[in-house]
Amino acid sequence: GARFSDAESEEIADWVRAGGVLIALRDAAVWAEGVFNDADGEDAAASDDGDTPRYDYADLDVRNAEHVIGGAIFGADLDITHPIGFGYADRAIAFQKNASHALRTPTNPFATVARYKDAPLLSGYASDRRIGEIQRTPAIIADRYGRGAVVLFADDPVFRATYLGADKLLMNAIYFAKTIDPSRLPD
Repeated sequence: GARFSDAESEEIADWVRAGGVLIALRDAAVWAEGVFNDADGEDAAASDDGDTPRYDYADLDVRNAEHVIGGAIFGADLDITHPIGFGYADRAIAFQKNASHALRTPTNPFATVARYKDAPLLSGYASDRRIGEIQRTPAIIADRYGRGAVVLFADDPVFRATYLGADKLLMNAIYFAKTIDPSRLPD
């Protein structure tokens, strides 16, 4: 039978990503399996051994909620010598976390202002998977960018103004970010 070129297959995949619905039968299903791999567009190894779990669609919400961080308190180590850490006397700080994303560790070793601890969950619920993804990742990154500065917070330190303790960090970022010295590490 006729086969699609890689370019044609990518056009079909783009069409589906843009909202199209593809229904494939028999040989076309085998072709589509190779193009789409899984529903999220990520490469997934297919298993023919029957060991891959299968769940009822009715359990989708429950299974998805298992890895949601709806509101937990995570502990981090704050560099109180950094301009963003100005005014803090204790390196231990807690953040209200209601998102599961994690920041990547920057190449500049002076840029990580706060980093989540090895066992970061202090209160609330987070799945072991999410804790593993977040532990030892940056909670705050601040670095120079040209004549300016970039400050990244993994969490909102003033979320709904309900959790005090990290709010001063945002003010420090506003007022002190441009005082951060650029690092001059040897190449």
